[in-house]
This record gives sequence, C-alpha cells and structure tokens, in this order.
Amino acid sequence: MLQIQPSPSETLLSIESLLELYIKLELPKKAQIFQTFIIEESHTPTDTPPYATTIFSERGKQIIIMLSCILEYTTDEHVD
Repeated sequence: MLQIQPSPSETLLSIESLLELYIKLELPKKAQIFQTFIIEESHTPTDTPPYATTIFSERGKQIIIMLSCILEYTTDEHVD
C-alpha cells in the first residue's frame, strides 16, 4: 500500500478534527451550513446524528461521498 508522508504545511483530515471544528462554530454558522447542504423540506435536523443521506442536497451528498472515501468509510448511507 502506498504510504504518503504529509509535509509540514499539510494537515491530516480526521473525523475527530472535523468534529472539533464543528463544535467550536457559533449557532448562526451551523444554521448556514444546514441551509447550504440540507434540502429545504428537512430544514434543521431535530434529532441527533447519524442522519440519513436522503435529507441532504445533491451538493451535500457529493461532499459526503468524498469525505466518506477520504476517511475510508465503507458506506455513506448515514452521516454523523
């Protein structure tokens, strides 16, 4: 398997680092993210993750698929 060594200017992407960044966001910014990536009919999710990918817009689904591949998940059916 190919092993890639990140350079000092690169940042490793992990689910933990993404969650830490999300937790630090202010509520208006979180609402903006939801409006951008979740279909209008679903509005802001009221339950806790994981969310079914059916509530996401096409743009949101494409990003979920990319992140799932990067993080080596075997499915993108549900999103945390």
